[in-house]
Amino acid sequence: TITRAASLGSLPLYVRAGAIIPMGPTKLYADQPVSNDYTEIHVWPGTNSFALYDDDSLIIATAKTLAVSGNAQSLTFTTGDEAPFGGTLDAFVVAHAMSNVTAVTLNGAPLPRFANRAALTTNGWCYDTETKRATIRFAMGQASQTISVGSGMTSRRTCTCRRAASTRTACSTSARPVCTSQN
Repeated sequence: TITRAASLGSLPLYVRAGAIIPMGPTKLYADQPVSNDYTEIHVWPGTNSFALYDDDSLIIATAKTLAVSGNAQSLTFTTGDEAPFGGTLDAFVVAHAMSNVTAVTLNGAPLPRFANRAALTTNGWCYDTETKRATIRFAMGQASQTISVGSGMTSRRTCTCRRAASTRTACSTSARPVCTSQN
């Protein structure tokens, strides 16, 4: 039994480890156009998978597999390769109960960090130290996608000389370095 004091203006929400809770804009009917048509997917550390169905009452409902695994230091969120509801879907993943997030990647590529959610106008992420929530914005497409959220992740920059025979870390002035970011 869990007992918690709560005011009339608040309602405590208890979720299982690995919970995946999708939320969308409020609509009066299924195909009502809305200005902020996005899906918000709330996830908590743990392991789980979920089939997200979209039924707009006009076409056959389609499903997208969502999965989460990990802990408060390192969390992975994946989407299946099923078609998402007629194209791409603007989505926010909100990872709850995360410890000091320092990096987020989408399919292995680092995403830019923004100051707050209002600044997330394109793919990227922000972290609220008070609520311990990381919010990631991305376009959910047809291909399988993997989002990695972590507190111990750091980006490494690897540079090699353009000459095929050279793998030195320092390049001469005549050879231009080729750099790649890795996680």
